[in-house]
Amino acid sequence: MLPAYPWSVRPDDHPLTLDEVTCALVEASGDVTAAADRLKVGSLTLRKFIERSPRARAVVLEMDHRLADRARRKLIGILNDDEDARRQDWAIRYILNAKMARHLGFAATDSADDAANQRNGPVTNIVIGPAGWANGEMFARQQPQPQKLIELAPEPAAPGKPAASE
Repeated sequence: MLPAYPWSVRPDDHPLTLDEVTCALVEASGDVTAAADRLKVGSLTLRKFIERSPRARAVVLEMDHRLADRARRKLIGILNDDEDARRQDWAIRYILNAKMARHLGFAATDSADDAANQRNGPVTNIVIGPAGWANGEMFARQQPQPQKLIELAPEPAAPGKPAASE
């Protein structure tokens, strides 16, 4: 447990110690900004300390793993909650769309390359032939109307003909 500091900003003659930093990080569950506020230093100062200390980095990593474990326990609890089917459905979709479960083939993908990789084959284009009515009469195709071109510059005059005037 950290002591109560009598200052609002940590003075320069009281440098951070590894024990203080690790204790503050554990108390703040790995939240560097909250730990920095507790130690009365700026978050950038604490982040620089953590970068230089393998032990402090290990504490932050452990806190991240504990957070992931807690979230996983909550997710498992939702999956096991037979009383709320909507929450179960959400949890199932969340897990199946997670990156770790994409190889199972249930995930929705944004990329055609991802979709092709999941089917183990190329993307296939389907061409539908001509269609018609039940009596055999074919549907009439409407021809697109040609669009009128807008000339931005006058055409050059052909040899022997006067140039077009505006």
